[in-house]
Amino acid sequence: MVKALEDKKSLLAPGICAAVSIQIPIASFLVLTLAPIGRRRDGRIPARAASARLAAWMASFLVALSVAVFSGTVAVTFKAFEERLLFGLVPWTRWGALAGLLAGVVGVAGVILAIRAYKRNKLPVATLSGFLLTGCAAIRFAAFLVWWDLGPF
Repeated sequence: MVKALEDKKSLLAPGICAAVSIQIPIASFLVLTLAPIGRRRDGRIPARAASARLAAWMASFLVALSVAVFSGTVAVTFKAFEERLLFGLVPWTRWGALAGLLAGVVGVAGVILAIRAYKRNKLPVATLSGFLLTGCAAIRFAAFLVWWDLGPF
C-alpha cells in the first residue's frame, strides 16, 4: 500500500503479472468445470488424462478461491477502516494465502502429470497446452504471493 501511494507506475509490471496469473486459472476453472457437461451432452469421450485434468482443475480452483478470499478480506478491511490496510488485513486472509501456495504445489504436480499423460497417451496439443498453462499460471500465482510477502507465514 505504501508503494502504491509513493509511485503508482512502479506497480504496473507486478499488476500485469498478477492479472495473467489470475486470469488463466479462472478461465481454466470455468472450462474444466463446464467441459464435462458439454462432453456428456455431445456424447464425446475425454482424452485420457484423468490425473492431469484433476490437478489442473484443483490448481485453478485454489487460485480462484485464493483470489476470492483476498478480495473479501480487502473489502472487509477497507470498509472497517481504510488506513488499516497499511497495517495488514483481517486474520482470515491467511486461508486465502494458504490456498494460493497450495495452488502452486498442485500446479507443479499438474505440469508433471500433463507431461506424463502426453508421453503415455498422446494427448491432443490443445489439451496439453491448457493443462500446462494452468499449472504454470498457478505456480506463478504462488510465486507472486511469496514475492510480495502475501503468504500465510
